[in-house]
Amino acid sequence: MDVGTTNIKVVVFDECLRRLAVAAAPAVYQRTGDRVEFRPEGVFDLVIELIARCAGSIGDAARHDAMIALTGQAESLVLNDRRGDPVRPALSWLDNRATAEAGELGERFGVENAFAVTGEPGPSATWPAAKLRWLAKNEPRTLDRTAAVLMVKDDLLRRFTGTAVGEVTTRGFTYLYDVRRGRYWEEMLDFVSVPAGSLAPIVPAGTDVGRVLPQIADRLPPARSYRVNAGALDHFCAMAGTGSYTPGAVSESAGTVLSLSMLTAGWSFDPERKVSFHAGLRPGDIVLFNGVDSGASRSNGSAARVSAVCRTTIWRNASPRVPPATHRSFCPTSPG
Repeated sequence: MDVGTTNIKVVVFDECLRRLAVAAAPAVYQRTGDRVEFRPEGVFDLVIELIARCAGSIGDAARHDAMIALTGQAESLVLNDRRGDPVRPALSWLDNRATAEAGELGERFGVENAFAVTGEPGPSATWPAAKLRWLAKNEPRTLDRTAAVLMVKDDLLRRFTGTAVGEVTTRGFTYLYDVRRGRYWEEMLDFVSVPAGSLAPIVPAGTDVGRVLPQIADRLPPARSYRVNAGALDHFCAMAGTGSYTPGAVSESAGTVLSLSMLTAGWSFDPERKVSFHAGLRPGDIVLFNGVDSGASRSNGSAARVSAVCRTTIWRNASPRVPPATHRSFCPTSPG
């Protein structure tokens, strides 16, 4: 299951990774100026529908054990109350209302200091931290009602299993996470008014979260059993899928975000190397990442130029110990 920004996709594979079925549908947003919101329950309902479409084309799903593995976007913010209901519409990572608040984060913590902690070279309205700061200033009652501060994938895991967890490869895209220490950044949480105990516990990529809740299993196509796996960030899954999750291999992902990712070897933090760094698929892994919103780039024919800029940034900022790289491309907007 790929919770993409432009489209949401479900693909069914057998135990030998043979593709059996594909279903996709556009993600739905409510847009007003620089605000981009969505209904988290609508995303979940769409995922259930796409799973049913896939099962309908397989024919014998009822006699199989099923594992639902999640990948997709990271930053989109979902706020729930104690019952698990949204306290307001979710905020997409595309939402830019918190530009001024992103500037406040840089002034308060220092851009260089925050880079060393979060792995992000600069603050941005994209990050949930900036959006939470905006909510604290403009919708304080929203945060008063909030019991769970989740990313979109965290919320889907909760809806399937009853357990909300924060899969580690998505944490570095929050500006709330200390990548090198492997924990949330308490000083930032206090500044942006994150309610105590509201963040999802962090788990490794590929964690088996557990069985699907009985009431949710009733909405799914018949199967012998359903379990849910936390998966990983879409760009890093692309690296694994194309065989480029190896030190020195650069993976180019050309979806809504045009990005380059590279697993490092012998990495250590250098403040002069301005490329974001993130927890990888295995404990101790660090992945370098550089990306831009590529929707316009693909439409006007400049994707290759943007890719070249991303690639140059990766190489200028990679560890000098990294060997010459191979390069592989992954285009998630093309089925299969």
